[in-house]
Amino acid sequence: MEREKRYCVFVIDPDPDTIALFRAHFQDCGHLVHYCENAQEAFGIMQAVYPDICIVREKLSDMDGCVALARLARRFPHSIRVISGIEERSAQLMRAVATGIAHRHICFPWERNGVAAILNQDFRTRQRLRVKRCWRFLEREELVPVFPEVLVRVDEIVARRDFDMSELADVISSDPSTAAMLLKIVNSSAFPKNAAIGNVAHALSYLGIDRLREILLFICARKAIPPDEACLDQARMIAAHSFACSRLAAEIAAIMTLGREKEAATAALLHDLGKLVFLAVRCGSYLESLAYRQAFSITSAEIERDEFGVTHAELGSSLLLWWNLPMNMVEAAAYHNAPIRSLSGISRCVAVADRCVLEAEAGEGTLTDIDALKPMFPVDDWRRSAARLTSGGRENPLTN
Repeated sequence: MEREKRYCVFVIDPDPDTIALFRAHFQDCGHLVHYCENAQEAFGIMQAVYPDICIVREKLSDMDGCVALARLARRFPHSIRVISGIEERSAQLMRAVATGIAHRHICFPWERNGVAAILNQDFRTRQRLRVKRCWRFLEREELVPVFPEVLVRVDEIVARRDFDMSELADVISSDPSTAAMLLKIVNSSAFPKNAAIGNVAHALSYLGIDRLREILLFICARKAIPPDEACLDQARMIAAHSFACSRLAAEIAAIMTLGREKEAATAALLHDLGKLVFLAVRCGSYLESLAYRQAFSITSAEIERDEFGVTHAELGSSLLLWWNLPMNMVEAAAYHNAPIRSLSGISRCVAVADRCVLEAEAGEGTLTDIDALKPMFPVDDWRRSAARLTSGGRENPLTN
């Protein structure tokens, strides 16, 4: 079993009672934890250390918590940023995550809202990402991730509290190919709706800012990381797999996590992003590794780590972290190959969809660990849905 890593943590919170809760939680963890009353105190310490996880109160004595988080996002792209508050449906907390300023929000009271479990999960995910190793791989391949321009412009607009939705729609519509792909995806059956969506403004009102950013990122990433010519067919297969998973994840979420179908659909679209990077930077090596895996029944993680030093799950989830997506998207990419019984929420929806589609693509006789869920969920119904999705002539805007 791999040794647990130790991380540098900042808790920036002016409330002494809240600080006491964090101190009690972290007292035996072995992490280096800095407790700061305000942002300037924290920024001073950060001159000498790099924060791995930052937990920032939404209201600080010296600046707005979102302002502090935005500065952290620019200076420390590898860190997980969490905004904290006392109102569970606080507009500021939800806005911070939807616009990418924070990766997650937590709310007090501590016990009632399961803050300890959330923090523990973020540490497990941070260890799984291998961000430094992934960054070194991208630097070697001269593919350091640049934030897509359209998303930069979108985030500049939504950072204003009084922004106009029509201005946001105009920015997206100014890129015709991106707008067309967005409408194709949102009009697919992965996103159930009562009527077709005919324009970007309507798509924005249907999706919301958070889901819109995730789909735009997927579209922009596919443009920014084009596969080598020799790998076009493989890239189309990955796109077809991602879209089938997206449709199925929405169906699964309707049972497992009712009300989060759109969230599951976008997470499934993004879960194999790391594979697209491999196809762009090491096409020949990746094709050889896939053939070797098939011949010797070796897991993709073993092959990828031997060949590239990182797995597609580690690479894809690290990219999503750097591109400021919520932690549930990062987790879905990081854990989609983990044992089903160890997962919950959106990560489990995506992992089940991925397994069902993989079984359908591989044909009869191929089984995964999803039978472990049979006593609780209609696993065989999902397998039949996956078989329909992977049959000839399936709806798939991503390969058109």
